[in-house]
Amino acid sequence: MTAGGPWRRNLIHLATAAAAPCVRHLPPPWPHVGLGLALAAAASLDVARRRPGPRRRLDAALPGVFRTDETATVSGATLLGAGYLAAALAFPAAAAAGGIAALAVGDPAAALAGRRFGARRGAAGAAGEAGAAGSSRAAGKSWPGSLACFVAATPAIWLAAGATVPAAVAAGAFGALVERCAGRWDNLAMPSGIAALLTVWPLAG
Repeated sequence: MTAGGPWRRNLIHLATAAAAPCVRHLPPPWPHVGLGLALAAAASLDVARRRPGPRRRLDAALPGVFRTDETATVSGATLLGAGYLAAALAFPAAAAAGGIAALAVGDPAAALAGRRFGARRGAAGAAGEAGAAGSSRAAGKSWPGSLACFVAATPAIWLAAGATVPAAVAAGAFGALVERCAGRWDNLAMPSGIAALLTVWPLAG
């Protein structure tokens, strides 16, 4: 795992926030088609990385982007694509956009704050930043990371979904809880969880 790997992953993760306005403002089925294609691309990379040759080429082209423990399982990128698509298909566009934006900015904020300020539980905490970046997300989350997730996700929800401030704060807190408790499945659970909350909580004041 290269030292810049976590930063590359976080920047890519953050860039996916562009999906939120697309989901909210583009007419169906175009957002669903785009997210479906992105999911298919991520899944194809998962399949390719199961073979040593393609895996070496991908890791050389994108050093540190893929976690070492994702070689034989579904990657975070594929779970993210599935989470975005599920939210867009199952919930109103504004609510889905809020869930997508929250994950896109909240998860990188949690990762950066956790590595900088929070001691990871177990072996990941002892291994330092590089070790924590390459280890399983099930190793634990830090409280500074959870707070950073809430602080980043709340305004993102407010902007992306057009939510009221109370709705955005509640959804941001819920998103931080999901990010903390869902382990490596947070990419799948967080967009739909927040979208569900925003669906039952009136977005307009």
